[in-house]
Order: sequence, then structure tokens, then C-alpha cells
Amino acid sequence: MHHIRQHILRLPHSQAQLVMRELWQLGRDTSPNFANYPALIESRLVIAHTVNGKTAFRPAYPDLRDFAHENIKVPHSRVFQLRSYFTEYLADNGQTGVLAS
Repeated sequence: MHHIRQHILRLPHSQAQLVMRELWQLGRDTSPNFANYPALIESRLVIAHTVNGKTAFRPAYPDLRDFAHENIKVPHSRVFQLRSYFTEYLADNGQTGVLAS
């Protein structure tokens, strides 16, 4: 799942906020329709492909939903945080690990 972490860390902060919110939602969605996650599509964590002439969406990484469920926490209502691995990395780079919605 390191590849997903690196992907998120390369995003601009404002885009990362949206991606983190949608990842948190995705981790709890029992039957996701990936077309309903525009920030994940924009960031290329969900990619479009053609099936029988129609556009369909799929995760760019097979473990994306597991990552979302295991690595994003919401300690307070509507405040998103990256798990400790991320917060330490971000602190080392002068950023905060809290991504407010």
C-alpha cells in the first residue's frame, strides 16, 4: 500500500483533502459505484476504461479500498487525518497531517 501513500503525498494539499474524504467514504461503501468519486477520478486513483462502448471506472490499485479502510481515521466529526506514518512524514516536510473537510 506504500504506492498509494506516495500517490496521495504527491497531491496538492487542497486536492489531498478531497481525496482523503472520498477515500474514507470509499472504505465504508459496501458496493461502490466508482463514478461517484470525482476527486479519486481526477487524482487518477480511480481510472476510466471502456467496456462494450461504455465508460466504466475501476480502482487504479487493487488494494485501494483496503487502504482507505485501514489508513484513514476521523478522530472528530468531519476532520480527516492520515495514520501516523503519514503525519510523521508530513511533519518532516513542514505540513500538517490534519485534513479538514
